[in-house]
Amino acid sequence: MAAFFAAFMPYVLPHMHERYWYFSDILALMLLFVFPKRWYMSIAVMLPSLYAVCCYLFDSDREKLLLMALLMLAGICLLGRELYRQVRRQAKPIQETGEETGEET
Repeated sequence: MAAFFAAFMPYVLPHMHERYWYFSDILALMLLFVFPKRWYMSIAVMLPSLYAVCCYLFDSDREKLLLMALLMLAGICLLGRELYRQVRRQAKPIQETGEETGEET
């Protein structure tokens, strides 16, 4: 959940620079170790951030920034989908046992 919001907030808020993505990169790296089969989520978040930092530090071409923004949007969507899946997985046992409605089984 933290990785999703750390990537989502700088993406939608105005005047966010590349330095605001550092926390998102750290969480994406941690996510890579937790979910190694879903490595594409971490790459989709870290690669655009790395490209933005390289553009700033080395004054390189900024032609691919739109592509990187779309890749970041895809990464945020993938993180959101994973967050939705985890919330659904945790909510399912509550619905089956009836704890939420107060019913006894």
